[in-house]
Amino acid sequence: MGENDMTLWTDEDQVNWKQAYTSLIEFGRAGLTSSAFLNGGAAAAIVAAGAADPTVILKQLFWALLCFCTGAASALFALGFAYFAEFCLMQQHRGANSIPKYKRYEAPTRWLATGAGAASIIMFVVGIWAAFYVLS
Repeated sequence: MGENDMTLWTDEDQVNWKQAYTSLIEFGRAGLTSSAFLNGGAAAAIVAAGAADPTVILKQLFWALLCFCTGAASALFALGFAYFAEFCLMQQHRGANSIPKYKRYEAPTRWLATGAGAASIIMFVVGIWAAFYVLS
């Protein structure tokens, strides 16, 4: 069976595959959205703490704030790259109207989405560490 040959699959196999694929996409989207909210919320909390308590010096929390802001931006970039990767996949599988030239963009954008998503999580962890270091 070829990479895209679903003709040998039963109807139940195709339905199960489509459900699993849809679940995977939704899981990834939810994870990236959560990462964007976590990083953005942490950045907002640092700014709010600095505004509410004059003993908290934002200059000392600069690196934590930068990590959280970068993490939020990375999550949003990951969502954009993931969208473009799915767009490329859909353009390849439009039946008679498929556009095979989009195949060359699909893999790089998937890797960019994965890298940006991983960067978002890493930046969140580093931001937590940086804030803990300053506040301890």
